[in-house]
Amino acid sequence: MNARLLLASSAIFGLTACGGGILGMSVGETLDYAHVGTSVVCLGSDAGERALEFRDDDGAFRIEGTVVSDESDSRSVGNVDACWGPPSRVLTIEDDTGVTWAVGYRWHSDTMGDTTPAVDVEAGDAIALTYRSGEMPGSAGFVVSDDREIVSYVLESGRGGPALAEGDVPGVSVGVGNSVGVGDDDSCGVQTGFEVTFATVSGDTSEVGPGGDDQLVIEDGTAPYTLCNINSYETEDDDCPTKPETSWILFNGGEI
Repeated sequence: MNARLLLASSAIFGLTACGGGILGMSVGETLDYAHVGTSVVCLGSDAGERALEFRDDDGAFRIEGTVVSDESDSRSVGNVDACWGPPSRVLTIEDDTGVTWAVGYRWHSDTMGDTTPAVDVEAGDAIALTYRSGEMPGSAGFVVSDDREIVSYVLESGRGGPALAEGDVPGVSVGVGNSVGVGDDDSCGVQTGFEVTFATVSGDTSEVGPGGDDQLVIEDGTAPYTLCNINSYETEDDDCPTKPETSWILFNGGEI
């Protein structure tokens, strides 16, 4: 996509582990959102066609088990939920029934390439994973928690709208905020960027626009998480090949 936007209002985003944001831009300036990009989330399993039997009535996969590995890997692992693009990492889990699951994921910056943080886990860790697909092909998100339901990693790759549902991220509510600017895409006409809003059980809140980042405290007395809006925008053209996106990441620890 063409990431040049005309700001509707002033925006100042600090530099954090997300790799940057927008600094000191005034009303009416045309500028580059230097670290917008896109994301990929997909799911595979050695259960093959039986894998869909493990899906809950509300459409989500809720997997409890042990980490096998989390490593750099670009394989298209999505035989359960297809990868619309190549992942850059794969988290592999063996569940309590002996079935193996593989979550492919990627955060790709338009300017910096692959910037995907690793999930902060090691082989043998007990974790819980929620995986949910959206309505549009390629739309999916996943949440990693420990055995006490404490979140460690969330990646939303919503295409055509959010994939994750209310309640999927323990202690966090997510919504759509204000429009922050418009721009022209070469093939899809006008695109409108918007903020993604976050509110937690600690009372902390954040509104983050495309390419922006913040710190977010989920529970009182705990360390803040790193929060990044990878890209969130709408288009006027419903047939646009670069689908409207709601794409963000929240992580505690991990590596970049």
